[in-house]
Amino acid sequence: MGDLSIVYNKTHNNILISNTWINHYNLFYNFILKSNILNNNLKILEIGGGNNYLAELLLKDIKRYYILEPNVTNKNKDIVYIEEWLETYISYSNYDILILSHVLEHLYNPSEIFKFKSKYICISIPYLKKYVENIFMNVLNIEHTFYYDEIHIINLFLNNHYKLINNDYYFEHSIFMIFEYENNINLNETKLVYNNKIKSNINNIFDNFFKEIINIKNKINLLLNNNLNDKYAIFPCNHYIQYLFIFGLEIHKIDYLFDNNINKFDKILYGTNLICKNLDFFSNNKIKMILIGSLYNLEILDALKLNNIEYFIF
Repeated sequence: MGDLSIVYNKTHNNILISNTWINHYNLFYNFILKSNILNNNLKILEIGGGNNYLAELLLKDIKRYYILEPNVTNKNKDIVYIEEWLETYISYSNYDILILSHVLEHLYNPSEIFKFKSKYICISIPYLKKYVENIFMNVLNIEHTFYYDEIHIINLFLNNHYKLINNDYYFEHSIFMIFEYENNINLNETKLVYNNKIKSNINNIFDNFFKEIINIKNKINLLLNNNLNDKYAIFPCNHYIQYLFIFGLEIHKIDYLFDNNINKFDKILYGTNLICKNLDFFSNNKIKMILIGSLYNLEILDALKLNNIEYFIF
């Protein structure tokens, strides 16, 4: 696992770049709202809320809102920012609600969150089981530090005296969960056992996952080798495609990368010499697009068609 100060030396999720994420935050907010745990006198801490989006939704209902985030770029005057790392922060205070939105899976030690004392913890986490089933490559990488099923998350919280009181799903993208602190939980009666059957099942899941990634790599290499005179770009420009590089994608036959995050344009993806360009560039130069973004592919299909860019989905 990487050094935190290198992996997260800049806030790289400080803007919302897609309808997928806008819908996610709106639905997560509504999920919390409908759970009837909010009132105006509460003190909320959001861990890793760098883009302020969820906070600004909740500020309609909450006056005292805090964000623990080491690299803050856009500050809201109604939010108190604690510019520290969770892993090194020692001035733990009591809050009524902790919120983590796609943050828990980034932590090197998830149990760090229980150093804060709160009545409720609300989390949104990637639906990793579906990510694996759909061969969405954003499962384990330099940022996602561990794999889990729901049973593992529930077990983790139960062992720290938090019981699940509500949950919901954002399609096959995210799981929403709310836990409530209960001091008298009888762990012997209620906790879910992480047994050998679960471990074995995870191994089987990942065997198939990596086989499918290799299969995708082979299909892309076949496309590239059968069309040597054409130029190709890959979407998205991020750590997903490192899997393909590791398993033998012929990277020297890829010409560019594309992403719907404009902050990446004209920058090189680390570990490669490939530059991320905009759609006008691909349209003007008749460059074809290889899509491996899984559920994010839908975000750019209309734009590709509008710009007459030929594409291939894998």
